[in-house]
Amino acid sequence: MVVRCIWGAEVVGSNPPSPTTYFGNNMKNILLVIMIALIVASFASAQSFKFAKDDHKFLVKEIENLTPAVEFILLKTDEEYDAARKEFIGSGWNNVSAFTRWNETEGTCKIYVKDPLWKYEPELIGHEVAHCIWGRFHRGKKGVRTN
Repeated sequence: MVVRCIWGAEVVGSNPPSPTTYFGNNMKNILLVIMIALIVASFASAQSFKFAKDDHKFLVKEIENLTPAVEFILLKTDEEYDAARKEFIGSGWNNVSAFTRWNETEGTCKIYVKDPLWKYEPELIGHEVAHCIWGRFHRGKKGVRTN
């Protein structure tokens, strides 16, 4: 018996290999599994880069401190808040509603938030605590929604 394979070679014998053995169903199945794995991996990695409700993306773990020593500084007026913001983060962040300063080597973290009797913004506390745990996770303005 003589059989011509899909790549053109002639195979002689009573039980020649099936053309699908080399380039057929097995290879198709392997490629299909690889493609599905790549698609799933791309969706899984993209999930962490979505904007959260606070209009920030989690981009990177700059540090990881799961037991930070946290101190809250309550600012009671616009004047107090503006003075602290100018002293610690400068003038480029005029729209910031809360901010964090941390000392990575000591594992300490100071969170500056507005006193709830003045302006109640509890959603900002979680964002700032995340800075104590992971550092500059939204990479400054890179991870801030602009539209």
